[in-house]
Amino acid sequence: MDGIRCLQEISKQDKPIGCREMARMMNLDPARVNRLLMTLEEEGILIKNSKKNTWRALVFMFYRHNVYNIPH
Repeated sequence: MDGIRCLQEISKQDKPIGCREMARMMNLDPARVNRLLMTLEEEGILIKNSKKNTWRALVFMFYRHNVYNIPH
């Protein structure tokens, strides 16, 4: 469930977000969040900006009847 929650949180952001910021938002250990982000990237759901060490979603998310589209 943490992976789904992570994807929901990232999809609500209007800009790429870092792992530590995401961990604070989710109240989880940064190492756990980093593993979740890496897994979502491996599955082609997220993309990482290695220079800034931030993440963003590559998919539409349906969240509480709203559609969030993260611009490329």
